[in-house]
Amino acid sequence: MTFEVKACGEASIVMLNSEVGDPKKPMLNLIIGGENNTKSAIKRQLDDSLTGTSQRGVFYPTPGYVVDVNKYGLDLTGITTLTFEVMACGEASIVMSNSEVGDPKKPMYDFIIGGENNQKSFLRRRKDDSLTARSKQTVFYHTPDVCKCDEYRPFWIRAIDGDLWIGEGRIVGMNVTAEFYYPPPFTVRAIGIYTNQENVGEWKVQLEVLHKLFDGSFLQCSTNYKAVLDIILSKKTSLLQCAIMCDMLLSCIGHNYHYQSCELLAFSPGHGVVTKIPKKQEDGWEFYTKCYRYNRACLWCYF
Repeated sequence: MTFEVKACGEASIVMLNSEVGDPKKPMLNLIIGGENNTKSAIKRQLDDSLTGTSQRGVFYPTPGYVVDVNKYGLDLTGITTLTFEVMACGEASIVMSNSEVGDPKKPMYDFIIGGENNQKSFLRRRKDDSLTARSKQTVFYHTPDVCKCDEYRPFWIRAIDGDLWIGEGRIVGMNVTAEFYYPPPFTVRAIGIYTNQENVGEWKVQLEVLHKLFDGSFLQCSTNYKAVLDIILSKKTSLLQCAIMCDMLLSCIGHNYHYQSCELLAFSPGHGVVTKIPKKQEDGWEFYTKCYRYNRACLWCYF
């Protein structure tokens, strides 16, 4: 059965052994977004006696919203490190999955920063979706007030050869707050971020775009606009030659072009994490951005 639902929570499906809904017959109750949209449950009831032996259930944490980082066109296969800033009261969570589509049967790492009312941080490894004691491992560290409701705080996580770390700050490897060794390692193919347990969070995630991933193509995402960045070269030339020159310069992220006028552009030294590419309206000008990963990640188009 497949379906779509629009609700604040508590979406429930009952599967009965009885065609007329006889409560004495066995039944399954599937609950999506229970307990204020923080948990989902699968319950089995043998009869209507409501005794402990007649009912069985299992609960799964279900965040209200998970952002799939892969959707921004970046192939994250093999990624080992993620740096980010988050503003939340707690429960800032990052999932690293062995599956590109988040298949729960595949291994996954779960990093939770500021859990249990912003008092602890957790590292979890799950082998599959069996939820048995052998399939999952968890360790926690006391990290009181590590998150803040009204302030962006920087963190980094790393997963290399089965070693997992959580750290504070922008320098990977410094200010480690949680670490554990979970063999055997697996290849990370997807990343999801969310804030759990009724917390609302704002995230700024830094994704490194490697020059070796440039596929040689440019994309024009808008007309009558030019990017306002550092101009590393301004020259009268054709559109083709303008693109070729940008292609040859690693620092060039794209170019402005208008009737034989070419401007090769780069970010300012020490610009840090890019959250927005400034632009201004200029009649006739067009900005062409470098595209990465087979035309699936074009910088201008995402800002």
